[in-house]
Amino acid sequence: MFESFKKGHLKFLVGVCFDDRNEKLLSYAMKLAEKTGAKLRLTHVVGPGTEFSWVSSVYGGSVYQPLAKEIQEQTFKESYERLMELHSKIKGLGEVETNISMGTPPEVLSADAVASGASLILVGTRINRAKFLPKGFSTSLSLMTHASRPVMTVPDDVRSVRESGNLKVLYADDLTDHSRDALTVGFEMAYGLENTDFYHLHICEVEEEDLKETQEKMSEMMVMERIPYDEHISKSDPVGKARTKIKEKMNLRLGGVKFLLQAASCSYIQKIYFGDVQEQLHKAVEEIDPDILVFGKHSFLHRKPFGIGKLPFSAMLSQNRTIVIAPGKKAIVG
Repeated sequence: MFESFKKGHLKFLVGVCFDDRNEKLLSYAMKLAEKTGAKLRLTHVVGPGTEFSWVSSVYGGSVYQPLAKEIQEQTFKESYERLMELHSKIKGLGEVETNISMGTPPEVLSADAVASGASLILVGTRINRAKFLPKGFSTSLSLMTHASRPVMTVPDDVRSVRESGNLKVLYADDLTDHSRDALTVGFEMAYGLENTDFYHLHICEVEEEDLKETQEKMSEMMVMERIPYDEHISKSDPVGKARTKIKEKMNLRLGGVKFLLQAASCSYIQKIYFGDVQEQLHKAVEEIDPDILVFGKHSFLHRKPFGIGKLPFSAMLSQNRTIVIAPGKKAIVG
């Protein structure tokens, strides 16, 4: 069991940056913490001294270092005051930890999550809706590709946390060995959150009509005696048969986890779709209406087109839902 997802020990590390994203991010984090009983830790990162290199060009290199240090210290002080102001606005959630550090945001947040025993890193992200990509330099994208803790990105147009009923978590599983660890993390996250409906989704990249057409052609060839007659092929339901095989694979991946979820009042539901990955993911989100989408980062590619395996980044970010990128088990245990 992933230690930081133990019941009663949930902690969400929220990366705050003092812009208009804070309101949405904090509101979402507070409601999620209230619903799950998690503790909050607010962390702000003051950028490294290189951000103040303009001092050198204005005042000259000889005075750059002391001026840069002075500016950085003032920025640190102002940031601390703003962080305390945010802290004072959080009511009814018990103890809320705060932390302010200097460094590069992705590296500091990732390290702080490990050091503080955080279960999840929450960060805001602005989306260029024309291209469905993060705008500019993205702390969230860097964390998704490199962090050793699961990362939840909260888009600027995220919908509110479900007020009543179970949280719905949708895990997109490609049924490869690479995604097995991330599936385990998804299960354990659902276990830690409790009262969760866990949807185990697989999208088969074959159209149902293509399966039926293949079966019809084989039946015709048997009638024409071009291939030996096989009653199982002739009378079978190709789509139903494909579903059965996929379900068998999904069940094999469960082990004893299904019973673990049931013990935590979590429902487990399998969903299988056929067709284009992006189109079917959109369809699944519309039909299931999940609160959280979970993906493994086993094939997260930091190049264009951004995507996880054959799942385009646009499909993940165009749903105004939070998404969680789960690292492999080896990455989070150490």
